[in-house]
Amino acid sequence: MLHIVYGGVGAGKSTFLMEKLRTDLCGGKTVRTLVPEQFAFTYDKNLYDALGVSDFNRCRTGSFRSLTAEILSEIAAAPRDAADDVIKTVVLHRVLQNLSKSHGLRYYGTQADQPAFFSELQNQLSELMQSGSTPEALIDAASRIQGSLPEKIFDIARIYADYLDELERMGMRDTLCDTVTAAAAADGSRLFCGQTVYLDEFESFTGDQYIMLEVILRDCTDVWIAMRTDDPNAPDYSRFDAANLTCRRLCRLASELGAACEMHPLTDLRRFHDASLSHLSRHILTADLPPYPGPAAVKICEARDMTLEVEYTAAMIRKLLMEHKAVCRDITVVTHDLSSYGALLEAAFSRYEIPCFMDLHRSVLHTAVMKLPLCLLALAHRTTTEQLLLFLKTQLSPLPPEDAARLENYAFTWDIEYEQWETPFLSETDADGEAETLRNTVMQPILDFRRQCGGGNSPVPGSKLCRALYGCIDALGIPLRVGGLASRMKDNGDVTGGRALRKLWNRFTEILDALHDALGETPLTPIQLSSLLTTVLRQNRIALPPQMLDAVTVQSAAAARFDAPRIVFILGVNEGTFPADIASGGFFSEQERSMLAEAGIALSRSVRDLCADERLIVCKTISAASERLFLSYPLTSESGKHLQRFPVNHIGKLWLMSRFVHE
Repeated sequence: MLHIVYGGVGAGKSTFLMEKLRTDLCGGKTVRTLVPEQFAFTYDKNLYDALGVSDFNRCRTGSFRSLTAEILSEIAAAPRDAADDVIKTVVLHRVLQNLSKSHGLRYYGTQADQPAFFSELQNQLSELMQSGSTPEALIDAASRIQGSLPEKIFDIARIYADYLDELERMGMRDTLCDTVTAAAAADGSRLFCGQTVYLDEFESFTGDQYIMLEVILRDCTDVWIAMRTDDPNAPDYSRFDAANLTCRRLCRLASELGAACEMHPLTDLRRFHDASLSHLSRHILTADLPPYPGPAAVKICEARDMTLEVEYTAAMIRKLLMEHKAVCRDITVVTHDLSSYGALLEAAFSRYEIPCFMDLHRSVLHTAVMKLPLCLLALAHRTTTEQLLLFLKTQLSPLPPEDAARLENYAFTWDIEYEQWETPFLSETDADGEAETLRNTVMQPILDFRRQCGGGNSPVPGSKLCRALYGCIDALGIPLRVGGLASRMKDNGDVTGGRALRKLWNRFTEILDALHDALGETPLTPIQLSSLLTTVLRQNRIALPPQMLDAVTVQSAAAARFDAPRIVFILGVNEGTFPADIASGGFFSEQERSMLAEAGIALSRSVRDLCADERLIVCKTISAASERLFLSYPLTSESGKHLQRFPVNHIGKLWLMSRFVHE
């Protein structure tokens, strides 16, 4: 039987499920929980606090990913090893190379070598695998569609099929296909028979997750799902549209399986300690606009620019802490643009001595450790002053900063460029030979590297190219320099920075090892390896765990998982930013997605889905605080660009409150 527990933000859905789960455990039932991967730790912690040690240990907790791994290990062992991101990137790169050489693509033939095409293709294949679609299903759908779309579908299906075949030839598999494989293995295995499954914190499900849910609904005694909506039958494009669409699809799925569906509404918003916040949460983004009669626990700040906005935020937090109205862990700062606000918040919180944990996964591509091998590969192809100076300024070059500056001055004074770096400097311009000594220290290992690469323009086996790259790095003394720099950072009190540097270096060596093994005898030039390495690095992000227990949490609105904060600051609440403007992207337009859906290929993340997600993000973020809410917006960006003003004049229509303090 399917049970859907629904209610608005703060209605106590998780608490309701945990109380029901405790009752089932006391009754001797076998219980399992499923939550999104990113929320698994927090949910397990809350469940442990609610149930206690004994009951918690009797409950199987996890996510769809851990459930898939459990099924593949216990019921149907995965037939091949799992390919990591590096191997998948190399395989897809090889497939595109082969199809480009054989002119096997009709629609995308001229785009196959473009880096932007490669990145979009990776996202499209991931979407297809998570939707449960196969190459055969794509070809079948294309045969029933008119116009130019079939040509596009045939090309994608060809790439998709060759990609899976190449992985199979290597004895590997893409883990994005595992959920469908696991669902097929669980179907008929009686794994879920007699179990009660609880699902929480989901707004929607991917196609492969629906396939697993079908097996769960068919075999389980009861399935309980919490959905964030106050009316599953609300009109389309309402504020909880994403959850409403999910509820309707779940009910249809239960009906098709002959399972009863029972709805459990929760109407009381129990999270809020202030009635004005409850009023705001209940009416945000609805057509009902009743004004709140009393004082509101909400403040709005208009700042001249982002720096002053962040300064205001830090000052208010410091004031709350000094007045003992909150501790750091009670406060959460949220923004839709953490990449722009992150550095500003870190600097301001440091000045105000506010400990914080920033849930920001930074790309490794633009770090010094990762720039260095990319510079060396570019220099192996051709020596340019720009690339050489970029290499010297990574803090990991063989020259100390003062010598690097001296060599840079010499290069600009005498206009040194290209092949002039590869031959000794003239004594007329370098009388004491100091610049020549510096040039030779840097260039000799690079020129040796170029000779091992066939002169920099001829393809050589990929594994040989990777070995030559690391040999050049070793000859330049980079590994020892990384260790020394990390130790100095630690001695100077920057323990976190030292750990991050070592972590980055270890990650680079792991990536290079994986590329070496995956490329094998595949011929590549340094430029091609640089493009491939850039693609791999772009997918890698580094995150640092919290360094202290009591800290202000800074999160991105789109990825935020709130753990009952008392006070919330929302930054960057500008028109077109919060909620964000939605733009369609990817290989298929909205019309093409509709045509694919009619042909049996249901891709996720349509524009309607994205709009629904954005409205939900706004509702969830606005409703996160239980005691006080601060909204702020800048009039200009850091670059001086004018930003759309927060709609204060229409605040009744947007925020549904009548008593705000505008500072």
